[in-house]
Amino acid sequence: MTDTRGRRAPSEPKPYPGAQPENIQYAWPWQLPRGKGRPHAEKFEETLNVDRRPSDELYESQQDDLFFRETDQLLLPLPRFLRLRIRTRILSVHRLQGRAIAKLKLKDILRRDMPIVMGVHGQYATCEARAMTPNDSGLQKIQALSATIKASTELGELTERFNRLPDAGDEDIELLAQDIARHLFAILADIDDVASQQDDELYATLMYDEAAALAAYFRLNAPNLDKYRRRKLDLDGVAIAIRKMMDGKFWYRNLRPYARRWREHLQIAFGDARRKASPYCSEYWVKTWDTNRKRSREYMSGLEIEDEKTGERLSLIEQIDSSVSNPAKRRVELMTRIGGFEKIAKEQGYSGVFFTLTAPSKYHAYTMYGHRNAKWQGISPRKTQRYLTQLWEQIRAELARAHIPVFGIRVAEPHHDGTPHWHGLLFILDEHREELESIMREYATREDAHELKGKHGDHPRFEMKDIDSSVGSATGYIVKYISKNIDGYGLKGELDKETGKPLTLTCKNATAWASLWGIRQFQFLGGAPVSVWRELRRMHNQALADSVGPVFGQLHFAADNAQWNDYVMLQGGPFATRRELALRTYYQPRANPNDYGEQPEIIKGVYQQLENTLPIITRSRTWKIVKKKTDLVGEGVDLDLCLDFDLRDASAASRTRVNNCTSPKKQPVDNTPPPHQGDPEQLDMEQELTKQIQKDLLSNKKITRSPEEDLRHQGYELLYRLEEGLIDFTTNAIGRRRPFELQEEANARYAAQIKQEIRNQALSYFGAAEQVVRKRVLDEKASGLVERMRCAAKIGQEAHSQTSETTSNAVAKQEISKTVSNFIERMARAAKGLK
Repeated sequence: MTDTRGRRAPSEPKPYPGAQPENIQYAWPWQLPRGKGRPHAEKFEETLNVDRRPSDELYESQQDDLFFRETDQLLLPLPRFLRLRIRTRILSVHRLQGRAIAKLKLKDILRRDMPIVMGVHGQYATCEARAMTPNDSGLQKIQALSATIKASTELGELTERFNRLPDAGDEDIELLAQDIARHLFAILADIDDVASQQDDELYATLMYDEAAALAAYFRLNAPNLDKYRRRKLDLDGVAIAIRKMMDGKFWYRNLRPYARRWREHLQIAFGDARRKASPYCSEYWVKTWDTNRKRSREYMSGLEIEDEKTGERLSLIEQIDSSVSNPAKRRVELMTRIGGFEKIAKEQGYSGVFFTLTAPSKYHAYTMYGHRNAKWQGISPRKTQRYLTQLWEQIRAELARAHIPVFGIRVAEPHHDGTPHWHGLLFILDEHREELESIMREYATREDAHELKGKHGDHPRFEMKDIDSSVGSATGYIVKYISKNIDGYGLKGELDKETGKPLTLTCKNATAWASLWGIRQFQFLGGAPVSVWRELRRMHNQALADSVGPVFGQLHFAADNAQWNDYVMLQGGPFATRRELALRTYYQPRANPNDYGEQPEIIKGVYQQLENTLPIITRSRTWKIVKKKTDLVGEGVDLDLCLDFDLRDASAASRTRVNNCTSPKKQPVDNTPPPHQGDPEQLDMEQELTKQIQKDLLSNKKITRSPEEDLRHQGYELLYRLEEGLIDFTTNAIGRRRPFELQEEANARYAAQIKQEIRNQALSYFGAAEQVVRKRVLDEKASGLVERMRCAAKIGQEAHSQTSETTSNAVAKQEISKTVSNFIERMARAAKGLK
C-alpha cells in the first residue's frame, strides 16, 4: 500500500518553446513563430499586397505627399537648419515605421519642442517675425521708428534677411551689415535735407535718435547710448557714434556674435547642448570655434611685427605664445596670484572658505539627469551670468555696509546644459565667517525661494564650506576648477561629475562656451591691478628700476621674481582702493585717430600717483603688423626678382576636380553699377593670325610660340571649348546631393561649379603670361644696366692705363690707380648682384 501522507512530488515542468516539436496547426503563414517556415519580410509584404489595387497605391502616395506638405508648412516658422533636422527625423520614422507613427512623432515634436524653440526664436528675431501684444517691447521699438524709416521699401527686405541670421554664414552677415549701413546712410541723408538749417545740437540729436532707433529695431545698442541718455555725450561723441553706425564694419562686428548666440540658444532649446549630446555647448559650435582658432593661428603665422623706427621684425605668433594669450602661461599666472593671496591670508590671520552660487531653476534648460526642465523660461547663459553678477554686486554692497572685508577669486563654469554657476575662494577673518555665510545665503535664496523647501534645502542654490588645511591648501581647492576651464593640465584620468566625460576633453568645450557667450571665467576680488604687474615684468633691468626710486625698485623686484604677495602689500594691501595704490597704469592717446575720429588710449607705462614724478615708459617702441618676408618660388616661372603680382579673381589649381573656393564672392544689394578704376580686361576670342603664322600653317611647319603666347593660347582654348559647348557635362557632372535635393539639381550645380573652375583656370593662364612679360621687361632693363656698368668699368680701365702712362708723379699715380680700382670693383659687385 502506497503511503500518500506528506508532500507530493512536484510535477514535471512544461517544455521550453521549441524544445519539442509542436503539432500546432496555424491558419495563416504569418502566424508561424520565427524560424518555423515564416516567410521573410519581403515575401510577407508581397503576400499582403497581392490584393492591393493600383488605386490604393495611388491613394497612399497622395496621402504621403499631403503629409510631407503639411509637415513643411508646420515647420516653416523655424530656422532652416532646424527644419532640415526635424524633417530628416520624420522621414526616417516614416520609412521605418510608417506614416501613422511619423504623425505621432511630428505631433510630439510640435507639442514638446516647438513652443520652447519658438519662444527662444522670438527673443532674437526682429518685430515683424512674431506676433506682438500691445505691451510688447518689440511693438514699442516699431512705434519708435520715424515715418522716414517706416516708408522705406528696403526695411522689409532687411528684416527678412535679419530673421534668417541663424542660418547665415559670415559672408551673408557681412553683406547684411553693409546693406543696413547703406540704408541708414540714405535715411540720414533725407533727414539732412530737412534739418540742415537747425542748430548743431538739435541737428545732432535728430540724427542720433534716428540711427539709434534703427539700431534698436535690429536688436543692437547704439554706441555711447547710456551717456547720451544721461546727457553726458558732447557733439564730438555724437558724431563719432553716428559715424560708427554708418559703417558696415560696426554692424558686422555686432551682428556676427549675435547670430552665433542666436543659433546656439536655439540648439540649447532643441537639446543639442547637454550631457547626452554635447556638454556645455553644441558640437556644431565646438567645431566652428576650433576651426576658426586654427585658421587664425595659421593666418597669424604668416605675419610679423615691425618696429616703425628701426625696422626690426619679430614673429607675431611667437609673441602671442609668449603672452598670457597662451593657455599654459595664463594658468601659471592665475596660480601665482592665488598662491600669493594665500600667503597674504596666512600672514594677516585670514582663513579661507569655498562657496558655490547657482541660479534658480528657471535659468536651467535641462535637469542634472539630462531631462528637459519644465520650469525653464528660455533664458540664455549670458543672461544667467548677468544675474549672478548682479547678485554678487548686491552681496558685495551688503558686506561693505557691514564692514566685512574679503578678498579672493571666483570662477564661472558651465553646467552640462551651458547654464553658468560660480565657484569661489574667499579669505576672511574668523569673526566674520558666520555673518558672511548668512548674507550670501540670504541673497542667493531670495529669488524663487519656494523651490528650496525640499529635502535638499538651500544646497541646490548656495553652499559654503571651510578650507581644511589637513586635506589640502586653499590653492589646491581651486586649482582643479581653473585647470578644467583652461587646458585640463594635471587632470588626466579624472571625469566630470555631471557628464561623466574626461576633463581633458571637456576643457575645450568650456573654453568654446566662454568665447561664444562672452563670459569672463576668472575674476579676482580685491588685490592690486594685474596690468601694472605685467608692465613691470616687461622691464628686465633691476638697476634702472632702483634708480627711479626705492618703492618702484621693490615693486619691480617683486613682479620680476613672481612674488605676488609682496607686490600686493607694496601696492597698499589686498583692500587698497585705486586712490591708495602706489603705482598705476599710464595711458596715452594714439598719435593718429581711427576711421571714426576717435583717439583711443593705449598703455605706455606706469606712474607713481603718490609722488610728483614723471611716468615711467615701458613701451617705448611702436610696432606695426606686416606680412612675413618669404621667398616666392613659382613653377615654370622664375620669381627671383620677387615680383608682387597677383591676378584678381584667379584661383590656384585645386587638389581635386572640385574646388569649393571658386564660387564668386557675394556682393551687397545695390542697383548702381560698381565703380571701376579702369577699363575692364577684354578677352578677344577671335584673334587674327599674323602672316608668319599663316605661312607656317600652310607649309605644315611647327608653330613655335613664346612662353607668354603659349600660356595665353591655353587659356583661350579653355574658354573657347567652354563657350562652344565642346565639354560634355552630362556624363561627368554627377554631383553629391544635398539634403532634399534632386539628382538633376545636384548635377546642374556640379556642372556650374566645373564651368567656374575652368574659367578661373583660364584666368590663371593669363596671369602667368602677364608675369612672364613683366619679368622679360625687367630682365631687359637689368641687362641694359649691367652692360652700361661694364662699359663704365672698361672706360675706367682705359683711363687708368692712360693715366699710368702719362703721370710721372708716383703719389698721384698711386691715388688715381686706387680710385679707379675701387670704381671698377664697385661696378663689378653691382653687376654681379643685379645678375
